[in-house]
Amino acid sequence: MSTGALQLRSRFRAVTDHTVTVLAVVATILVIVPLAVIFAELIYKGLSSLNWDFFTKVPAPEGETGGGMANAIVGSAVLLGVASGIMSAGVKFKQIFAIGCYAGLTGIIAKILGIVVMFLKSPDQFNLMNPLAFNPAAFMDPKTTSKFLYTIASGCDLFIFWAMLLTAIGLKAAAGKRLSFGGALFAVALPWAFFLLVGASIAGAFS
Repeated sequence: MSTGALQLRSRFRAVTDHTVTVLAVVATILVIVPLAVIFAELIYKGLSSLNWDFFTKVPAPEGETGGGMANAIVGSAVLLGVASGIMSAGVKFKQIFAIGCYAGLTGIIAKILGIVVMFLKSPDQFNLMNPLAFNPAAFMDPKTTSKFLYTIASGCDLFIFWAMLLTAIGLKAAAGKRLSFGGALFAVALPWAFFLLVGASIAGAFS
């Protein structure tokens, strides 16, 4: 191959390399800029929403404004007590809180499916309190069934079990060899069972 051909090939490769690099940079900017704008908007509006109620109140019902993350904070603290205090997993609160927020994304999927079901069903057949038939309570009559039993059945939900499984997986990953997966699953299931029984007992006592 002649020297001129080699030089032409070398220039072609250089131009191609520079072109691909420029396109990659442009594509990266096109992806990062919108994300940066969304992130800045979230920070701007999120900081203005931070108040004492955010830390002391539970999430508001659908369609209402306000509410907070008290349930997530308390749940993370309880899980931290079980995992680190009882089982010596050595995890930190911020790790458990992040795991809980990640596992809570299953609730978004449940809400989306609930909206789909709401449009597919007629209004007289749609149960706002239990839109998805993913727990035994969906097949019970809330008026005639024992409140204790109905609360227990509502708590045995597929999406709750999915969130618990994700929490256990995250807890095992954060703890490493200090905690087995079975131990992580137990650490998640114990508070769930306790609070479910307490809530069902209160519901049964005041029914």
